[in-house]
Amino acid sequence: MDNLPHISVILPVYNAEKTLSKCIESILNQEFLDFELIIINDGSNDFSLSICENYAAQDSRIKIINKQNNGVSSARNLGLENVRGKYICFVDADDWVEKEYLSAFFRTNKNPDKEIVIQSCFEDTQIESAIKCLLPDKQYNREKFARAFLQLRILGYGYPFAKLYQTDVINEHNLRFDTHIHFIEDLLFFLNYMQYMQLLRTVSEARYHYTIHSSDVSLSYSHNPYESEIKAYYAEKEILETLTEKFNFSILSVYYWKANNGFLFYRAIRTIYRPQWKKPFSERISILKEQWNRENIYCLKAYSRQSLNEQLNKIAVMLYVKKHIYLYDMYMNFFVFIRYNLPFVWKLFRKSIKAKKH
Repeated sequence: MDNLPHISVILPVYNAEKTLSKCIESILNQEFLDFELIIINDGSNDFSLSICENYAAQDSRIKIINKQNNGVSSARNLGLENVRGKYICFVDADDWVEKEYLSAFFRTNKNPDKEIVIQSCFEDTQIESAIKCLLPDKQYNREKFARAFLQLRILGYGYPFAKLYQTDVINEHNLRFDTHIHFIEDLLFFLNYMQYMQLLRTVSEARYHYTIHSSDVSLSYSHNPYESEIKAYYAEKEILETLTEKFNFSILSVYYWKANNGFLFYRAIRTIYRPQWKKPFSERISILKEQWNRENIYCLKAYSRQSLNEQLNKIAVMLYVKKHIYLYDMYMNFFVFIRYNLPFVWKLFRKSIKAKKH
């Protein structure tokens, strides 16, 4: 029987031929040698598979699994079903890691059971490489999770990479990425995992390079159908309510997550106006009325107070909060129409709003 690897690295791949070689080489170059690399080829139709096969022929630590294209969550889930290591970490195919990436997880202690480790990381553009997040070298026990949640602004660390997960915990609770949610699905996986932890350890070393390509449309700003967006909102709300109860979150911690949750709610009720997903008038009104309730409005108001700076959006939130459903619909319909059909007018209008504000 083969010796089991200490770490399983899961790498989803879809049409990543331009960045894939750099990514795979950076993983194979690790100073920590006891790992397997599980590559999930998610139906690529470029040369990605050929690149993976060339590396697999040279390194027995690589395992390639081919599947039909069904998105990154489906690919990560298939990876989870095939891991053999005691620990799991994720890498994305357009990113790369320094040779100390894996070893940095094990610097300070013996990694006790039910501990999650989060590394600092870089954000790379074509121009520069800058720290995306800088964490302290610190360990938080379960009694201090509430404090860490607020102090670290933990909802900003939802990305799957730069974290060390324990395979036993994932298997015991059958944790998977939700394939029906296409925004914050990685954050939901992380939060669901967190509820079973006894320790949270943060690492100041930044060995992961998250790469932003100027030609890419960031997924953070793309939108999905209303049904997916509203499901993300309620899924996050549910797990954060569970964490609030389990870890006895303070009032400030709850307000922090409700403001973040309000952002998701606002995304959802804006999506029904976007050209690709636009709902008919009667359906929009029905949705707006159905979703108007005390809890949703509280989250929306918290988001507006904490994070929302743009005047046009503040007016929209104010209209909906005051339950001016038809006026809100008219307002949103008008400005979304201008934004997507008269971009020049939209830019001039936004400039004039900003000028008046100053």
